Amino acid sequence: DFTCSYGTVLAPNTTYTIHVKTSPYNAEGAHVYIDYNGDGDFSDANEDITNFSGATTIGSRSATFTTPSSGITLNQGLRMRVLSEFNRAPASPTDVGTYGQAEDYTVYFQSVALPVQFTEFAASCSNTGVLARWTTAVETNSSHFDVQRNTEGNVWETIGTVRASGNSQSLRHYQFTDNRPVQGKAFYRLKQVDLDGRFMFSDITSATCNTLPPVILYPNPVNQELQVSNIPKGITLSIYNVQGMLLRKTTSTQHTLRIPVADLPSGTYLLQWFENGKSESRKFLIQR
Repeated sequence: DFTCSYGTVLAPNTTYTIHVKTSPYNAEGAHVYIDYNGDGDFSDANEDITNFSGATTIGSRSATFTTPSSGITLNQGLRMRVLSEFNRAPASPTDVGTYGQAEDYTVYFQSVALPVQFTEFAASCSNTGVLARWTTAVETNSSHFDVQRNTEGNVWETIGTVRASGNSQSLRHYQFTDNRPVQGKAFYRLKQVDLDGRFMFSDITSATCNTLPPVILYPNPVNQELQVSNIPKGITLSIYNVQGMLLRKTTSTQHTLRIPVADLPSGTYLLQWFENGKSESRKFLIQR
């Protein structure tokens, strides 16, 4: 069912190295299959790629395999299945045993050479938004790159366009800043468009950023009601007095929260919350 969103492009009659990483704590075996002809099973010739049978294998292991020169379904997503099991290698494409797992990835075989070869595509948080960077090793008749973002299931939106180099046989570096990023995790991909209108997609990358501005308490000093702005949703906020006694606790449902404080005496208080595993706090004053 292509449970993993990652994929890659392969070529017929080519040797590749595959790296499989399992738990660093338990001995596991692993097995890899590719459904080259796209018929929904892994029982045809050459579809059993490699069997890491060592029961004492912990962490990473590698093997080489060569794709067949014929019998491959071109220009559509094909399933690559990776299975692992505690203390032994899975014996078949459906053998996950008691403690095993299976992941399905997508591989493509294209009938024509790729117009663009990517060597890197990554997204990271910055002071101005999310910075997407990518590098190409080869470009042939390449027109431009559409930078696309996904935050809701399978809905992709184009948020910017970067002009390509056209034709190149050397490394070309590109970048684009998403200066209106979403709060939390977002996925990014590139739609590479040729001069003739044909296109292909890059691998998918992601970034998780806290895009809200600093938390603001208003008014401060406060009399009746404290307004907390730019707070992440789902965060629990606690109010303590100067003696460290917990007086109030509430959970944010919006980015702005109003907390009644009319029943608290005048004095200095601390508003505290945890964000991304780190404690944050602001002082405020009740004054009447």
